[in-house]
Formats: sequence, C-alpha cells, structure tokens
Amino acid sequence: MLYPYRTWGRAALLFALFVCLALLPILTVQSQTAPEPVGLRPDAPPYALHGPYWVGTRQQTIEDGSDRALTIRLWYPALNAGGQAESISYTIDHGPNFPPATIAGRALADAEPNIAQGPYPLIVYSPGSGAMPEHHAYMLEHLASYGFVVIAAGHPGTTTVDFMQSFVGEEEAAIYFRNDALAYIYRPLDVGREITIAERLTTEQGALTGLIDVSHVVVMGPSFGGYTALAAAGVPINYAVFKTWCAANPSACELEGMNWVSQYEADVAAVLGVDPAQMDRWPSLGDPRIDAVVAIVPGSMTMFDDEGFAALTLPTLLIAGGADESVPRDRVDHVYAAISSPIKGEIVLENFGHMIANFTCDASPDYVAMGFSAFCMDSVWDTYRAHDLANHFTTAFLLDVLKGDEAAHAALAPDSVSFPSITYEAEGF
Repeated sequence: MLYPYRTWGRAALLFALFVCLALLPILTVQSQTAPEPVGLRPDAPPYALHGPYWVGTRQQTIEDGSDRALTIRLWYPALNAGGQAESISYTIDHGPNFPPATIAGRALADAEPNIAQGPYPLIVYSPGSGAMPEHHAYMLEHLASYGFVVIAAGHPGTTTVDFMQSFVGEEEAAIYFRNDALAYIYRPLDVGREITIAERLTTEQGALTGLIDVSHVVVMGPSFGGYTALAAAGVPINYAVFKTWCAANPSACELEGMNWVSQYEADVAAVLGVDPAQMDRWPSLGDPRIDAVVAIVPGSMTMFDDEGFAALTLPTLLIAGGADESVPRDRVDHVYAAISSPIKGEIVLENFGHMIANFTCDASPDYVAMGFSAFCMDSVWDTYRAHDLANHFTTAFLLDVLKGDEAAHAALAPDSVSFPSITYEAEGF
C-alpha cells in the first residue's frame, strides 16, 4: 500500500521541479525588479546600503534668459523593467588643452523616471570649486536610490574646464581668480535658479511631470559648495569681518583661495549692485524655498559671522574631516555651535582630510594617471569606508527632515551612533 503513495510523491516532486525550471526566467526577472541592498563595503551601515529605487541620470543645458547657461545633471528614481545593471561612465571635460577623464558610476543613463511613486523631494547640489557634479556622483546616485531627485550643475566660471584653463597662463589664471571671487555671489543665486528649473520641469507641461516635490528642498555641497549651501539657505555675508580676518591671516586666506575676493572687490560690488564703500554686509543671497542644509567640509566660513550663523534655523547637517588642512575641524565645530537650528548634527571623520565627497581612485584610473590621486584618496582612511559613512548619515538625515522617516530619525540619536574614528554631536534627535 505504500508504493503508490511513494510513486505519487516522486511524480509530484518531478512536476514541481519542472514548474520551477519553467518559471526560472520569470523568477530571475522578478528578483531584478528591485536593486540589491548592498553598500560599498560588506560592513556598510544601514543607510549606506543601496535604497529601494533604481537610479537614472540625464543631462541637459538650460537656457533661461541668463548669460550663465547652466548644464544640469539629474539623478532620480527610475524604472528598470529589464533589470539592467546600474553602470555608467561619466566623462569630465577639461577643455582644449587637457585630455578628458572618465569616472565610473552606478546609474542608468536616460532611464525612464519612476513617476508612479513620486513626487520626490529635491536636493540641489553645489560641487566644490573647479569641480563638476559627476566628481561626487557616488553620493548623489545613492541619495536618488532612496527616493530623492538631485539637480546639480557646474557653476559657470568655476567649472573643471575653467579651473584647468587657469594653468595655461597668467591671463587665464587671472580670469579664473576673478570668476572665483564673483562666484561668492553667483553660486547661491544659481541654487535659486536650479530650484526654479526643477519647478518648471515637474509641471504638467514639463519634461518630468510629477517627478519632483519642490515643496521639500535641501541644498547641499562640499567645500565651496558648503559655503554655497549656507549662503543659499540665508546665512548673511559679513564682508567687513571677512576682510579683517583675511588681512590678519594672509596665509590662511590664500590657502583657502579667498584672497581673490578683495582683489576683485569692485567687480564683486558691481554684481551685487552696491557701492564698493557699502559692502560691509551683502544683500541676502538666500532662497526661502530651501528647507534644510547639508554642508560637507564647508569652506569660506570666514565670510560669515556669529550673528549670521545664529540666523540659521533650518535643519542642518555638517560633515568635517578631523585632519582637513583646507577647512580646519575647529572652524566646522564653531559653525555647529553658532547656528540656531533646533535640529542639527555634526559628524567628524577623525584623521580624514578634505576629499570626503570625491570619487575613488578605482572609479577613475584616468585621474590617477594624470597625477591627481590626491583628489581621490586619503592618507589614513579607506575611502570606501568614508563614503559608506557619509552616505549613511546624509541619507538618514534627509529621510528624517524631508520625509519624516521615524526609523531614520532614531538612527541619528546620539545614543544610536557608535562608529570607530567618528565623533558625532547632535540636537533634535
């Protein structure tokens, strides 16, 4: 009596195996409908793991009536029905006198946006001086994977092409230094233009209808982009205090590339539309549409004073390198203490230098071959570990302040943060 049942059991097993084999292509496709939640290293903290969205990217030049046309790049949640690998090679133009370089990234070029789950909060990203958004793609791709749209542009006058051209000769260097001085005004204003561009793109007549939630906006950036973020968020510039500091600390002023401002003071005043004798306090460069700030190794903090920092009440995250010679850690500590934001945090990567936001050397052998490895490595840290930590803190912060994510909020509580070689201070979590 047992034999028939055994025969039926074997038949059922064979039938089930046949069905599974027949469905294998379908199951494989289904398994690829969401990206794998992995970080850059196996020990990546939770919010450094790839988010639930595929990442798309596209680039376009915006003519909006300004003589400073912006070439913007967007990173956004995308569709990926075929389960393609997120892989892209960004090309960085260095102008006519230098070869281009490529940087490997993780995104789908020109992928169809995932409109169905939108709209998504907006991140306006300002790269460092002489840099392009693609230099910092690792973080911007990561943020898009968590349901944010990133819009970023190379600021005309201080792009990589402009920077490289400054090495051609004295005349070209003078042009760059003047542009760098004027960028203290133009960069924060560019942020406002980018928000307006995003508003236009996401309207019913726009190319990205329904993709962007322009009622929730954060501005962020590293180095000069950190200055840009704070100025765009409304921290006022005290030019008189800056001039006094620069005169008293000429070496530091030159090291931080700020001595150009006073050299081109008349040009700066003309762009501001004020008398050079009345530049002690600049008109506000802030945009009221901004809801939060992330400043990474923020440079040029001596353009602000304590009264100006105290005016900042938006949620703010600061990231510093403990061994940063360009932006001393104590200066970032001072900003954290001086701002009035009830929700704020400061992360210090002890013994790290200035290049927290930059690409890795593995991602761009071209830059290594050109002798620029100092821009993509650190003398102490494994850069992948630093990137995982920067992704973790930034992602959790933005999920909390822009999306009200309770788990992300809890992850930023001081009692929840314990990483080797990380100093963390926070309020409001």
